[in-house]
Amino acid sequence: MDSIFQKIQAIYDAGTPIFTKDGIRKVGEELGRLQNREREDGANITLTRTDGVDYEVLVKFPEVERREDEHIGGAIWMINYNPIAPMTGSWNIEFFDFQKAHLPMRIFFAPIM
Repeated sequence: MDSIFQKIQAIYDAGTPIFTKDGIRKVGEELGRLQNREREDGANITLTRTDGVDYEVLVKFPEVERREDEHIGGAIWMINYNPIAPMTGSWNIEFFDFQKAHLPMRIFFAPIM
């Protein structure tokens, strides 16, 4: 883990952007196409890691549990982008994912209430 953290820090110290507006825009456009239901079963969306490697994540439509007395308007995808500190900080080895360690952006969804 420490060697990965050091590599990410070295990339950052060299002046390489961790994420760019264009990168965020590209992911947003891919999510927009998915939102328009161009594919019903979800889609692979490409995220670029800090080391320049493209990483595909499968994004499916969120399944939202509803109770009878609850109205949920649906769900939206959100792009979470990390600054350098969380990417080079300490992690619990049980939760550390070596494949995703270099990902400056993650996609998740939030229910709309």
